[in-house]
Amino acid sequence: MCVSLLGWLSIESFICERKLLFFGRTCRLPYSAVSFRILLRRLIDARYNQYDTRSGFACDIIEILTKYGLSKYLDQFLNDGQFPSSAIWKSVVKTSIYQVEVVKWHHRMAVDPDFVVFKDIHSFCVPHAAWRVALRHPLMRRQAHFVTSTCCLIRENLQNNRILCDKCGKLFDDPCTHAILSCDYTVDARDQFWRSGSLRKYD
Repeated sequence: MCVSLLGWLSIESFICERKLLFFGRTCRLPYSAVSFRILLRRLIDARYNQYDTRSGFACDIIEILTKYGLSKYLDQFLNDGQFPSSAIWKSVVKTSIYQVEVVKWHHRMAVDPDFVVFKDIHSFCVPHAAWRVALRHPLMRRQAHFVTSTCCLIRENLQNNRILCDKCGKLFDDPCTHAILSCDYTVDARDQFWRSGSLRKYD
């Protein structure tokens, strides 16, 4: 979830994107290519259940296509051998994955109590302002890392229990407040951050 502070989607979605792009390249090979003929045979076997195909690339790619609402491209390929060009397929894949993953991201933010407070400071899957500042001002990278790392600590303490910090040994109620104001482990980062000025000044 915290990779969303960088504007990234899940690692799983990145792997699925690579698989889908590889699938597209294979589907555009000439019919005489061995890789194309093997893939076509495996897809037909997996789609029509001619034998046990619970594992393997063909079965995997069918699940991924279904997951991201791209099954129609497989149907078209099996029916008439047509497949989108490289540029079109890449755009379709990226758009579909982004839409599905963002919906999942918002759903988890809505149902997971750990993100009740986090979603108030980062409600969109885009790079956090601190990282955008660091991109324009490379010398602020350490401070940006401190800010975003602190954001990852933000959560609601529903039971109001005192928490023991595994970094400095102090007890605290709110991890974000502790990291910003009193944790001995982050004191150097805090001092450097305040000396360099507020990130808001540069945003």
